[in-house]
Amino acid sequence: MATCYSCHALLNRKNQSWEHIIPSALGGSTKSRRILCKTCNEKAGSTIDQALVAYCRNQLEKFGIQPDRINSSQDWKRQPFTIEMVMMAVHKIIANFYYWEWKPATSILHYDSIQKHFRVVPHFYNELPLHLIYLEAQEQSRWMNGYIELFGEIGFIVKFETALSGKNTTALFLQDPIQKNEYQTTEEDRNQIIEFLNQQLQANESDFR
Repeated sequence: MATCYSCHALLNRKNQSWEHIIPSALGGSTKSRRILCKTCNEKAGSTIDQALVAYCRNQLEKFGIQPDRINSSQDWKRQPFTIEMVMMAVHKIIANFYYWEWKPATSILHYDSIQKHFRVVPHFYNELPLHLIYLEAQEQSRWMNGYIELFGEIGFIVKFETALSGKNTTALFLQDPIQKNEYQTTEEDRNQIIEFLNQQLQANESDFR
């Protein structure tokens, strides 16, 4: 039985809801009904998700993406936000992807994050914009590395701790926020991106406590 990873409520027909891995207001389309309950989904959508949308307003305007979950009567560009709210929204994207991709039976215990501009997407593709999410689990370590790049322009490293330790594994996800579909890569491109990300994450390891 699936549970909400935020409040741990059992999900059923009454309380489940579609949760986008990347907020739909940023052009995300991949979603799941098995990671957040309706209450937690709606609360995050009206607070930290809107903060992240406001934070990305320059990219939304640059690429002509209209936030589709912001009420048309609101001036979303003027919505107040704090960097703490933005980081919470980034952590939620990592959590969404973690529970959607690996379906672990363990909770995320702790986050540590910084903003870093690796510019991974432009390093490999000319077709901007693209969203990127990467997860890396290290063998016998509870700490996992994550990297999010929005529109190929805004990047965040996230380290998070879980009660789960296991073998090395990676997960890579690319999404086109204009066409709103998953961006398919070749095996060669995928391996090169993962190698590049591993190098960047190792180089920035000292930035974390």
